[in-house]
Amino acid sequence: MRLLMLALAVVCLFHGGLLPFTHGNTYDAFIHMFFGDSYHRSWFDVWEPRWYTGFATTSYPPGTHMAIGALQYVMPLRAAFVVTMLAGLILLTIGVYRFALIWVEPRAAGYAAISLALSSSISETVHLFGQLPTIFSLGVFLNGLPSVYGWIVGGRWRDFLTAVLFACATTAAHHVTTLFGSVLFILPLAPLALRVVAELNAEKTRKQRLQSLFWAFTRGIFLAVFMIGSIVITVLPYWIWSINDPITQVPIPHGSRENFLEKPQLGLIFFVLPWGIALFALPYVFVTSLRTRMFPLGLAVFLGFVLGTGGTTPLPRAMLRGAFDILTLDRFTFWATILILPFLGRMFESLLHGRAGDVLRKALGRGGHRALVGSGFFGMVGVSVFVAILPTLQPMQPRFVDPAPIVQFLEEDEHDRWRYLTLGLGDQFAYLSARTEAQSVDGNYHSARRLPDLTRFSVERLENAKFSGVPGLGSLRQFLINADAYHLKYIFSNDAFYDPLLFFTGWDRLQKLPNGIAVWEKPDVSPLPLVTPRREIPVWQMVMWGALPPFVLVLALGHLSLSTLRYGFGMRRGFLRPAVMVTGPVGSVRLLRRLMLGALVLMLGLSSWGAVSIWRATHRPLSVEEQIEAYFSDLDMRRFRAAYERFDPVTRPEFDQAMFTWRWQGGLIASYGKLQEVALEEIGGTEVTRRWRVRLTWLTAVNLREELREVSTVLRDGIWYLEAPELRPTQTPERLQRRADIDWNLVGRRQARLEADLHRDRLDRPRIFLHGTRLVEKDGRFSLVGALTNGDADPAKVTVLGDLRAEGQGRALAHMAAGMADGQRLLPAETAGFRIEFEGVLSLQDATGEFDPTRFIPPELAARPDGATIEARALVAGLGLYRAVGLNGLRISTEGGRLHLSGQAVNTGTEVATITRVVALLYDEAGQPVWTEAGFVDRNILPGQGQGFALDLPARDEIEVIADLGSDDMVVNGASQQSDTGLPDAATGAIPLVGVPGYSALRLHVSSMVHEPLF
Repeated sequence: MRLLMLALAVVCLFHGGLLPFTHGNTYDAFIHMFFGDSYHRSWFDVWEPRWYTGFATTSYPPGTHMAIGALQYVMPLRAAFVVTMLAGLILLTIGVYRFALIWVEPRAAGYAAISLALSSSISETVHLFGQLPTIFSLGVFLNGLPSVYGWIVGGRWRDFLTAVLFACATTAAHHVTTLFGSVLFILPLAPLALRVVAELNAEKTRKQRLQSLFWAFTRGIFLAVFMIGSIVITVLPYWIWSINDPITQVPIPHGSRENFLEKPQLGLIFFVLPWGIALFALPYVFVTSLRTRMFPLGLAVFLGFVLGTGGTTPLPRAMLRGAFDILTLDRFTFWATILILPFLGRMFESLLHGRAGDVLRKALGRGGHRALVGSGFFGMVGVSVFVAILPTLQPMQPRFVDPAPIVQFLEEDEHDRWRYLTLGLGDQFAYLSARTEAQSVDGNYHSARRLPDLTRFSVERLENAKFSGVPGLGSLRQFLINADAYHLKYIFSNDAFYDPLLFFTGWDRLQKLPNGIAVWEKPDVSPLPLVTPRREIPVWQMVMWGALPPFVLVLALGHLSLSTLRYGFGMRRGFLRPAVMVTGPVGSVRLLRRLMLGALVLMLGLSSWGAVSIWRATHRPLSVEEQIEAYFSDLDMRRFRAAYERFDPVTRPEFDQAMFTWRWQGGLIASYGKLQEVALEEIGGTEVTRRWRVRLTWLTAVNLREELREVSTVLRDGIWYLEAPELRPTQTPERLQRRADIDWNLVGRRQARLEADLHRDRLDRPRIFLHGTRLVEKDGRFSLVGALTNGDADPAKVTVLGDLRAEGQGRALAHMAAGMADGQRLLPAETAGFRIEFEGVLSLQDATGEFDPTRFIPPELAARPDGATIEARALVAGLGLYRAVGLNGLRISTEGGRLHLSGQAVNTGTEVATITRVVALLYDEAGQPVWTEAGFVDRNILPGQGQGFALDLPARDEIEVIADLGSDDMVVNGASQQSDTGLPDAATGAIPLVGVPGYSALRLHVSSMVHEPLF
């Protein structure tokens, strides 16, 4: 009992002391806070509209979340989470002690509880992952196992009812624990219980012993049936949700399913750290299992060990089958580290009080014995503390962002009438959601997602889309382009990586909040309806969900408290047959001493070999190929000093000069790109100097881009170095630049009065005109192309939406908005081309396998389109109107009918053009628009400087015109288009194309993003 009290004290002081400081850096803590806040706001209403345009909270067992929601009446949200987690740890500590009593003696059970308190798996689950339901549900579950054992052995109805009650309570907290815990924790109890029944009836006749075993087995089956029934009934609305709305989405990659040999960093997090020092006890588990009645428990330990290896071996996939791609397999490692605790308790008892201790004292002396046992103890403490503070030493989440300014912004001026999205906040997004009633299209519980744009990509959430590469950015782009369909108006960005995608899909950066978050707005998005759609859930399900799970949880905890006060933490001793501590004479001390000395020498030898191997691997000179790859990796990760050290020390410039060279080359790739691949080709050289052509593949927010560079390397003293790039020789001759310009300031609707908005605040919509709009098909892709002219005196921010239609189909076949091939911001009298490309989402069959970024998924159409309708609307624009970049030296070449444009983009203004886009509109031989394409300049353009650009355009015979749209097919600013002015055609302001088959002219529109580059 004293050991248990000590374990509880360690849990409260160690974990309870760290929790207030570590929970904010965990992965899941804020998710559980959001669910808790949902129940606090509405206990019985299970429809939560704030994520994924609405989802049912019956998709996750509510026990721990309701505990957080109830505690919010007396304490803040984060404090409620900490208290609930600490309560779960206390329950788990008591549960481990009670579970261990079934297998080992009380003192060993006490050491098992202490081992839990110092376990690195608990530190990781609590302080790194923040998995509250896993901790809480397992604590409840383990406290019910003595009743399971007692019912099978003794047949008392009190134990039966208690076992069923605790099964219900465990399910209320987390159903997965009950399902898989039954296999790993209850099944090992069955053979032990049957063996104890046989021993208790050993003096009876053979027939009576068989009858006793039969009735014990029957009681076990009877209990299993009722436990299954309790699992179903306790969270019945969850099972109804699972059946009526099954999870049909692309599996989301998880590190616990990877091959740990190929990705050792994941093996460290999901396997080595949770096991910790317990890995060295596996041989003891094996031997003890063979020699004692703990054999079933040992099998469960090794089963959890194997399943926790993830994709390292084929066994987990073979055993779990389809569940392999759904479950996070680190939970099996966690359960295995709990199952091993009775073995650890027995081992420590033997080392301190049993024959193992006597042997060590005689072989090594008291000092050696204390040093050996103490090293094991301090090893457990050290690993546990290291894991607990790991998120502080190596942050795995973005810096904490105060949500108050974002919440205040959403509450002002009725901004919460639209949905919002966050980028780069990490799991703090869930905490922000809990602080506001505003709705988001994103969420942080992927099992509840039902939007095809989310479920058809292997993306956990839009918020961290860049970490999913092209699939993530493709999913995000769908939402940014079609923001009006989701009533998505505001984006709060904590990552400038997404700036190019936001700007060139028509979003405007409004301001930076006091917490450093950039606010982006999509103008002209319709607000949410006053009554948003929701799934109707029967009243009886909502009442059952809000009443039964918390009732059984409170009842189980109440029963545990009363039982503890009345009977203590143990159970009936007559039913227990633990594996007793081994005692007896000590064998040959000399032999043992030699064996231990040999083991020590072997360990020292292996450690020395490993240290030397690591030192050699980290200090050996890199090959020339590795040196080049490391250089570009350093640049990508902004390790500029490390990149500088890879330059030839004889010829390299000063560090400041090198930094100036790198900063000079900002833009889409250098400032906003993430390196994906480095391909090398040697193009010449000698034994000591080599020249290389380097093909770099960069992931940017707008697309995948390739860059070709030539690098020279030199060998000095056995080490390969790179020659430093030269500073660009051309600079503007002007030392003071002047530019007469016209600018606009759009004050907006915010006025110094109580009302948020009045009609007189709104400006008239600029007059815009659609002309030459056509439905075309290229490579199986349907697109709407045309020209758009601003015929107003004010700059226009334009939104263009299109619908595919077919004769005989009443509804539109598909709906889409114009993407990046669109001049979203037009100055007065400007004309630009646009293209609306109708793209579908991946089917579940198409989504399997490796993602192909060049693959196009056509929309699912009920019929082949033979026409279309288009809508354009505009607001007065005041941002993103920099037009000082022009095109010089334009060269047009053709090959196979395809056009290749190249030239120089020159910045004649006074601001840095961080990213420049060129939109090309092609006219056919009849002078009608036929295709629009967009390209980007890779690097930033300083004032007075230029950068090369290139753009490829399709051949005319690749494009089939399906239909020309008339005025009846167009709606502009809510009305039919009426033009009282001459609109520019292929002969006005366009570049003639002479000798190009199928084309007559080309119109170019240049726009630039002038935000400050990242470096």
